[in-house]
Amino acid sequence: NEVSFRLGEILFDEEDYGEALARYEAVATSGDETLGPKAVYKTAWINYKLDDFDGAVRNFILLLDSSESKLNASESALAIREDSMNNMVLSLSRSAAPEKFLEGIMEKTYAPDVLFRLGNLFSGEARHEKSLAAFRLFMANFGEHPRAPFAFEGAAKSLVALQQLDRNVVRRPDEGHAA
Repeated sequence: NEVSFRLGEILFDEEDYGEALARYEAVATSGDETLGPKAVYKTAWINYKLDDFDGAVRNFILLLDSSESKLNASESALAIREDSMNNMVLSLSRSAAPEKFLEGIMEKTYAPDVLFRLGNLFSGEARHEKSLAAFRLFMANFGEHPRAPFAFEGAAKSLVALQQLDRNVVRRPDEGHAA
C-alpha cells in the first residue's frame, strides 16, 4: 500500500492524474486505515483538478463521513478533515448542481459549517444569488445554531447587493445627463 501511495504522489506531482488516480484508488479500497483516507483525499483533489467537481464532492463527503465517528482522531486526521471541509465547499461552489449534495448532508454534523462557508465563499465571489440561497438554507435548517445571526447578516448583505445590482441594471445609460 505504501508503495502504491508513494507512486501516486510522484504521479500526482508530475500531473499524470490518470495513473495517480489508479494508484490512489487501489490504496483507498485496500482498507488501510492510515493511508486510505489520504488516498481518498488525493483522489478528490484529482477529481477537482480534472473539473469533476461532483466526484470531488463525493470523495470529500466520504472523508467527512468516515471521520464523523472518530471522536479522538489524530492531529493529521483532523487536519485532513478541515482541509476536506474547505475543499468540499470549494468543489460545491464549482458544481453545476450543488443542491443535490446539500440535500444529502443536512443531517450531518458538518452541514451547518458547509452551508455557512459556502454562503461566505459565494459572497466573496460576488455570486450574491447563490450566497443568499446558501444562507437561507442555513437559517431554515439551523436557526438555533450559534452562527445563525452571522448567516442572517450574510443573507442581508447578499440581498442588499442584489438590490443594488437591480438598481444599476434598471438605470438607463443616459440618466443624469443633460439633454
